[in-house]
Amino acid sequence: MLAVGLLGPPLLLSGLPARAATPDYTQYAEHTTVAGKLPVDLRGVWFIVAQPTVTKDGKSKTLPQLIAVSQEGAKLTLHLMDVRLPKGMADAVRVANEKLNPWSPSDADIALLRQQWSKLPPATDKDPKAGDLWYAQVEFALAAPERYADAFPRQDDALRGVLAESGFSLQVNESYRPLPVPPGSNIGQLMVRKTIYGVRKASDARLEGKLVVGFVAATAYNPLPFNFGGSFTMYRLASSAPAKKAPPAASKAPPARRGHRPPA
Repeated sequence: MLAVGLLGPPLLLSGLPARAATPDYTQYAEHTTVAGKLPVDLRGVWFIVAQPTVTKDGKSKTLPQLIAVSQEGAKLTLHLMDVRLPKGMADAVRVANEKLNPWSPSDADIALLRQQWSKLPPATDKDPKAGDLWYAQVEFALAAPERYADAFPRQDDALRGVLAESGFSLQVNESYRPLPVPPGSNIGQLMVRKTIYGVRKASDARLEGKLVVGFVAATAYNPLPFNFGGSFTMYRLASSAPAKKAPPAASKAPPARRGHRPPA
């Protein structure tokens, strides 16, 4: 998961009051819109490896996610799977992110995910100090190039660069609930993430292209925005919609951990 600011461990803010969250099991809201005719059949399960560039000298972070895509009649529905990656893979991503080195899955990693995606455990043991996120709402918007003017009425240079030469776009807007924090500690948590993917290369097995991503983090005073460009690859793990609903989308917020010290 993502830490505030993308540049290190979660941001500790002494002036930010802890915000309590009701620790009830609640499924987050999702919504999907499609504008135009897409050139690719997206039905199935995808492993997104987003790599925003976070420093001026080109260092990057890796943000992995799983998304399931199903279709009923003419309606396409996307679902973000809030699950834990296999431990070895999750550890490799964490180490790479600590060093600001890009991480990409090996062929063996993809083969493992194709076998285990439907069995991955829901991420119910959330820890704000580890940068875990408690989803409140996720909105997906797909658009074909002929509908870009409607889908993106306000385009800056960064967005135009992402959409240029793309066959279609995927926009994912995520909002988060604050996780409860241990007594005596104040943690600046992410509030919003907005990612726009411009797909330039497409095959049955993967999608590739450019992205822009923006974050809004809570601070002691005003929300703090972060914006980055980068690239991504989406790996297809299953070629058709899953027969069963993916693991629960949200989780019970864990109680504050007593005696748990923040990382150095």
